[in-house]
Amino acid sequence: MKISSRSYQISIERIQEPLKCESLKRFDYVFDPCVHITDEFHSTFSVKVEKKSQTFSIALIGSFFAFDSQCAALDGSTLTVLMDDEIFVLDLESISLIRHKAIGNESYFAIYPIENGYIIHGEQTILRLNRNFEQVWRFGGSDIFVTQNNGEGSFAIADDRIYLEDWNGYKFILDLDGKLLLETQLQ
Repeated sequence: MKISSRSYQISIERIQEPLKCESLKRFDYVFDPCVHITDEFHSTFSVKVEKKSQTFSIALIGSFFAFDSQCAALDGSTLTVLMDDEIFVLDLESISLIRHKAIGNESYFAIYPIENGYIIHGEQTILRLNRNFEQVWRFGGSDIFVTQNNGEGSFAIADDRIYLEDWNGYKFILDLDGKLLLETQLQ
């Protein structure tokens, strides 16, 4: 994933294999608040940050089931990264981890910034979190929010609406307050 602002250009890539301690030397900073590195079942995001006067690399070590396609939100110098059920909040000016929080007990695929919070696309539920990462609402379908065509079309946000499709072909439209506006099933 690539994300940028006037001050930062950031690229985030998932490293496919678990890292060994000696592999961490290639990063300028390493954040592993749950000490995942001690087991073989973890994932690492390589975060490259470029700003006007500096370039640095960060290793975020978290849950094995992390996806890097829509995993981050940038607000000023604050980078929020979703790694499955873990949220990492980094201050890019001080290059520090200012918050780490587990948000649930399922696989989460993506984070989307919205006014006063975030929408989280999970395997079984869609969450709205406030800015403190507390759950505002949760929505579940008849099955997982992945379609049978590699997940394409299973989730979208447009015009203050959330468009969902689950494995069974049910389609849902929610507003950003979690209200169900429409539910249909393919015939």
